[in-house]
Amino acid sequence: MYKLRYEASVEAVWDALPGDARNEFEQALSNVCLDPWNTTEAHPAAEHEQQRILVLRHSTAVLVIIEGPEGVRRVRVLELQFFG
Repeated sequence: MYKLRYEASVEAVWDALPGDARNEFEQALSNVCLDPWNTTEAHPAAEHEQQRILVLRHSTAVLVIIEGPEGVRRVRVLELQFFG
């Protein structure tokens, strides 16, 4: 499992999501933390394959997958956008 990380700006958008969008995002993030490579898409503007995008019905998120030394495995949410 990958650990989830995000900044306060992402948390603010997340907290403001309405019910359906919030539930969808939280379920998707749970799946991403289990298998980020198969639950996200390569970011079209990224220079590195670690930068990914999660496209949902109500929102989209830009993520980075980190696999470091000594088993460090993280998913960092860089940006969250609500389509509202």
